Amino acid sequence: MFEDSVKVLHLVGDEKNILEAEDAMVKIPRTGIFICTGGWVNLTLDGTNYHLTKDCMIVYFAYSSLQITNHSTPITGTLIGADLETIQPLLYNVSDFNAIFVIKQNPLVMLSIDRINRMMTFTTLLEHTLEKQKKFDDMLAQGDNTIIPAREINLQQRKLLGQCVMLEIISCFAKNGTSYKLDNRRDDVLKTFMESLYRNYKQEHEVSFYAQEQNLTCRYFSSIIKDRSGQTPSTWIATALLVEAKQMLQSTPLSVRDVSEKLNFPNQSYFGKWFKNHTGISPLEFKAGKAITETKEAELAKFMQSSLFKK
Repeated sequence: MFEDSVKVLHLVGDEKNILEAEDAMVKIPRTGIFICTGGWVNLTLDGTNYHLTKDCMIVYFAYSSLQITNHSTPITGTLIGADLETIQPLLYNVSDFNAIFVIKQNPLVMLSIDRINRMMTFTTLLEHTLEKQKKFDDMLAQGDNTIIPAREINLQQRKLLGQCVMLEIISCFAKNGTSYKLDNRRDDVLKTFMESLYRNYKQEHEVSFYAQEQNLTCRYFSSIIKDRSGQTPSTWIATALLVEAKQMLQSTPLSVRDVSEKLNFPNQSYFGKWFKNHTGISPLEFKAGKAITETKEAELAKFMQSSLFKK
């Protein structure tokens, strides 16, 4: 459920072992941001040292290596983290791909007071919708179907607020320019794949299609994507399809058969088995509002977690 895929944490003073990254280097399981509102933090992110002070923001990507070497006491700030399934459609629906490379290369930025106020306003509203969503889901699980219209409205509000947060983050880096020279041919292969994926994923599910576009063998192409992004092209394709399928099932009147056809699955039965394999429930159960089981949800979260770009 969404409240499990997005987390907002406020550091309020004498924090200990932030993100469990003070004792040793860790792999961050989520993509997110940290806005420092008081004190300072020294950290190492993917081998680069950063010093955050009041009004600084840093963006980190899932599977990045992080260690917090030290920080002031007190330290205050806001952490917003989300899994890849939540962040992905926001990133690729509203942003320039080169801008993402810019953020990965230069993740630290100083914020103006106006920018911080906007970020905090959006964050507060987002937290409110998350709390309401949990309440609505609990009521729905207890059989109260009268809250379905209000739940759907809150769902759309939550999505729009998430997009507002993402747009604010991206605009913070716009002054750095979106023209970024890729480090090498391997980065260019990743960028081209991502651009093609979001044009073609509804129709093209095979890795061979994307490899042939770049005149590469499937094996070599897959090794490049795995090396530069942390996940295989098959995982990226499945992630894109699952995000779209869940959105269609949850937010449109389309039948399961319609969704299957629009996403170019061989037939409804195949789509149903594929969807259940990734979520633990059938498309009909998901459309009816049934929550993903905890075990399968944990597996799905692990499946979805990945860095967008790897140095």
